Amino acid sequence: KILLLRRFNTGYEDGNYSMIAGHVEFQETFTQCIIRESKEEAGILLKAEDLSVVHVMHRDSGDSEYNERVDVFFVTEKWEGEIINNEPHKCDNLAWFDLNNIPDNTIPYIKQAIESINNKIFYSNFSLIGSGSGNTISTNVNNVNLKNNTILNGNQNEILSGNFGLILGGR
Repeated sequence: KILLLRRFNTGYEDGNYSMIAGHVEFQETFTQCIIRESKEEAGILLKAEDLSVVHVMHRDSGDSEYNERVDVFFVTEKWEGEIINNEPHKCDNLAWFDLNNIPDNTIPYIKQAIESINNKIFYSNFSLIGSGSGNTISTNVNNVNLKNNTILNGNQNEILSGNFGLILGGR
């Protein structure tokens, strides 16, 4: 299963599903960001030692000349707390979906990341402009079992910035 949230009242992809997301703060690592964002948005506590990277994406969102992103997706089977929508002013639905049957209104780069993770593709490119859309490089993800897992997300605020996904083991 995958935990997705439907964006609401944010000004970016409202009405579409995404993962838990946010901006990396000054001197914060990708891992620290996803731990913080998971608590802020979904009320769950994660530990760095329980996280493993399963996918990296280089993304050009096409919004401006300087809008390159690096997205990093993690997996874990452990967390503490009950999942709740801590930000109803930014999210109008927080729900579990089958990893192979996500909503049609999922943000396109999130769809690609989920497909890549399902296919054990470690690195991919995504672009809304030019010829880079959908390019992937297949790299083995060490046979991570993704059957009963969920995905969340976060974002770094730089010219070259990053988003972070987290796959949580289903309970």
